[in-house]
Amino acid sequence: HAEASEAWVTLTANDPAGTLRLEVRDNGRGLPPAHQRQAGLGLIGMRERVASMGGHWSMQSKPGEGTQIIVWLPLSGSEG
Repeated sequence: HAEASEAWVTLTANDPAGTLRLEVRDNGRGLPPAHQRQAGLGLIGMRERVASMGGHWSMQSKPGEGTQIIVWLPLSGSEG
């Protein structure tokens, strides 16, 4: 759907903070603000899966500038 020619994935573990950070971004067509507010099933599913693991996520997207999604998850045993 994104019509991207490139995508980047970065996975980083931060032991002192007790988090795992996943970043996925592309150079695709991006999402207009109205589509970001009315999330489709794919975005809703991602949000629910991340929440079920005790994490949180953010998404930034602009038409013509691609999309970036960052997910933070607690490392095992670091939930508190």
